[in-house]
Amino acid sequence: MGVMIVTINRITKARYTVLFNYKCCQICDKNNRHVRNTLVSITGLYKVEHVYAAATKVKHIDLTMLHRHLAHIAPDAIHKMINSGVLEGVELTDNGPMATCKMCEQAKAMHKQIWKECEALLADMIGMETHTDLWGPTPAPSMGGRRYYITFTDDHSHYSSLTVLCMKLATRSSLMKVWSHGACGSRSWSHCLQQKQNTLQRCTPPRKAYGCVA
Repeated sequence: MGVMIVTINRITKARYTVLFNYKCCQICDKNNRHVRNTLVSITGLYKVEHVYAAATKVKHIDLTMLHRHLAHIAPDAIHKMINSGVLEGVELTDNGPMATCKMCEQAKAMHKQIWKECEALLADMIGMETHTDLWGPTPAPSMGGRRYYITFTDDHSHYSSLTVLCMKLATRSSLMKVWSHGACGSRSWSHCLQQKQNTLQRCTPPRKAYGCVA
């Protein structure tokens, strides 16, 4: 005995109507004449049995191939569908664990967690490591036509500087200025820190470096 699942799309294209009642699907033709009632199965599907339909030949297939045919769903879900009768006409040739699917590994791969705090040790001296961040473009430019800003933070002293830019192309020149400033040695950095302390009230640097990749 063959089994066909009731497809609403095909029924509506034939201009038939479908009415779902309690555990029953009622189908009527174009003239609103009753055609048949279909009861819901244990699996929750509405199936129409045809005595004259040809029986479907059971296809033997391995779990890996069936996993690919079913859009790479979980192997446990495939076993559950076969055991519950949702998937018919298929018999697995192997009941063991499925081999690793390379396509699933690539599609479902997850990146490592990015921490908000950097717990690595701080640099040993001023100018040894610098953190930078570029922001922009801003929707409204400044009076000077600047839409970006870039920050540089020394990892050892947490001394930070900010430069506003008109274009991203100026990032390289700003970076070269910071490098040339740090190349003069720790004395120039210490001199800048001393001037900063004389003009502004500087907060105590945190124990952990926030922000980002060097």
